Amino acid sequence: MTTKNINIVKQNDSPKIFNRYQYEGAYHWGEASRNIRKMNAYLHARYQIVLQYIKRYPYKRKLKILDVGCGDGALTGLINRQGHPVWGIDVDKEGIRLAKEQFGIHGLEGVFSAIEGSEYPFGDGEFDIVICADVIEHVKEPGAVLTEIRRVLSPGGWAIITTPIAVSDMPLGAYHVQEWTPQTFEKFCLGVFDKIIDKKKTHPLLLYYLYTAKNRYIHKSARLIINCLVRLGFNLFLLRAPKGLLKAHMQTVVLGKS
Repeated sequence: MTTKNINIVKQNDSPKIFNRYQYEGAYHWGEASRNIRKMNAYLHARYQIVLQYIKRYPYKRKLKILDVGCGDGALTGLINRQGHPVWGIDVDKEGIRLAKEQFGIHGLEGVFSAIEGSEYPFGDGEFDIVICADVIEHVKEPGAVLTEIRRVLSPGGWAIITTPIAVSDMPLGAYHVQEWTPQTFEKFCLGVFDKIIDKKKTHPLLLYYLYTAKNRYIHKSARLIINCLVRLGFNLFLLRAPKGLLKAHMQTVVLGKS
């Protein structure tokens, strides 16, 4: 199956070049930690959703999992800590280097490869689960990425895709090529995959604006309060978001292959 790029916002033809690994190192590992000053509650929630879905996979406990766009390997590391063999791929060579380095530091086991384009160095049906967490909005040919994810996924396998929800006429993220509404993203996914296993909308938009506010006092106050709640076991970004200013900013779709 093939799909066209279905989107409700204008494509950003000049997104910023992602180079944060060169300047900030393996920053996702700090953001995924429980350190109140370093943690990113928005990221924590995204990762927790992915980990919860992996635990819900019904067929077997030890899964072969591929992380597409793994970056510095922070999410891949959390998956490996659950006992699953992991592979990670990314077009960013510095991200792959950092992932290997961090896995060594933390005593984890994983296989990481730098790739070019959307052709993956794996055979058909190799993986039980394929993760693509906040990556697909960064690429110019998302249909090719989704098609390749389906190819390397085993029959009965799950693809867990997370991506921001479009909230304006142009992508909100400076590094994003395009964004989708939940409706257009579902149509896009079903242009490649057989079915949607589950879906959810989280990360209230108002909280995102407060958490990332340019005003330093609002930003620091919101970040401290929300991060402290995460330490207490309650992440506000995991709330299912209604409409209006509290509408969702994040969507997660679990896709199935027959």
